[in-house]
Amino acid sequence: MFKRTNSELDGLSAVGLSTAYNLGKSCEKSEKVLVLEKFMYFNQAGSSGDFVRMFRTMYSDIDLCKLALKARDLWTELEKEANVELIKMTGLLNFGDPNYQDGPEGNLTKPIEIMNQLNMEYQQLSSTEIMEQYPFRNLPSNFKGVFAKDNGIINVFLTLRILYKLAQKYNVELRENEEVTKLELNKENHSEDHNVIVTTIRKNVINGTQETMTYSAKKVIITAGAYVNNVIKSLNFQIQLCIWEMVFMYFTLDAVSNPPIQVPSMWFNFQDATPDSKSNLFYGFPEVSWGPENQTRIAVDYASRMIYDPNERHIGVSEYEPQITSNWVEKHCIGVQKQPVFQGTCLMPNVHDNNFVLDFAPEKVLGPAHKNIIIFTAGWAFKFVPLLEKCLSQLAINGCTEYDISNYNINRKDVLKNDKDKPPKNPVYKPQPL
Repeated sequence: MFKRTNSELDGLSAVGLSTAYNLGKSCEKSEKVLVLEKFMYFNQAGSSGDFVRMFRTMYSDIDLCKLALKARDLWTELEKEANVELIKMTGLLNFGDPNYQDGPEGNLTKPIEIMNQLNMEYQQLSSTEIMEQYPFRNLPSNFKGVFAKDNGIINVFLTLRILYKLAQKYNVELRENEEVTKLELNKENHSEDHNVIVTTIRKNVINGTQETMTYSAKKVIITAGAYVNNVIKSLNFQIQLCIWEMVFMYFTLDAVSNPPIQVPSMWFNFQDATPDSKSNLFYGFPEVSWGPENQTRIAVDYASRMIYDPNERHIGVSEYEPQITSNWVEKHCIGVQKQPVFQGTCLMPNVHDNNFVLDFAPEKVLGPAHKNIIIFTAGWAFKFVPLLEKCLSQLAINGCTEYDISNYNINRKDVLKNDKDKPPKNPVYKPQPL
């Protein structure tokens, strides 16, 4: 079957849904937006699994801090349109060893310089004050804390469903169980409505049948995350991704103590690795009303399993992350059961410099028509969803964006994979926090 569409998005991630909604709202009535998702909607196959994500403005990078502040205002606009709260603003406590130098989250002290520069509010705490206000114990006396209230917990499940409904509201066509098998620039038809030919396999999960579909599109936006290389394989280029299987865990809180154990905000611990733990970058969330009752999410910002194709994803969780996290919980958390109640994984695609890839397809491969295909992948992006929606929509409609995305260009060193590139035996990629 052959169909025509103006804009097509591959990958029903939060970024993809949000961009589809924005395009649907911006398009003329005669224009159509189509979203194709390989799996079922609201799946756990990529980076959007679990109940919560951090929205935060405390960064060791001033550019990311500024983007987060812009994203915060766009989240507020989204909440107003949906008439629902999507972020519970609890604040964020960064704490740990002030001498910790650098890691995937920078360090403890650099955000203070940036918040001073941008006139942002924060509060500094001593080790004793942290243990008075949070259910922690046995923190070293030299530990310091930085609390900023302008940070919160994103309701992942609700955000995805709100974006889905908003996309429907603006007449976006949403397809699930339909995998893109081929992308091809249309060199024969010079009408801009037929710039890209998209071939898919649509599966009927009820009766087990499948059908080959073909679409023509003015623009194609790829937001497939860890699956991006599967989508672009027919275009003769690949992105050098290392995919981290990031483990999340939920631990039971003591609900019968008087008063009950409560975690007042999100938190992140900065501490160097030790002989018994390859990472001490632990982080946690308070109990939330939309999550499992009487449980707190605690995990480590580290991945012992790294893959290079999402199809290599393991069934089940590595034993290492739960073990070191349980050890840390037992040593430092009050009223938290040592063993996690349940655990799972999310796929975090990463490029070598720990930044996003947000750009048109490479001109050196596709020529002048490269701007008809727009790509977003790599990193944890949920906190920036409404900002990325603006960037991708503007790139599709205007060929440029008002936001500075120069740091995320696809042609920077070691992002595109050469034929001679092989996955390193010991990858040095650093994950971003959830």
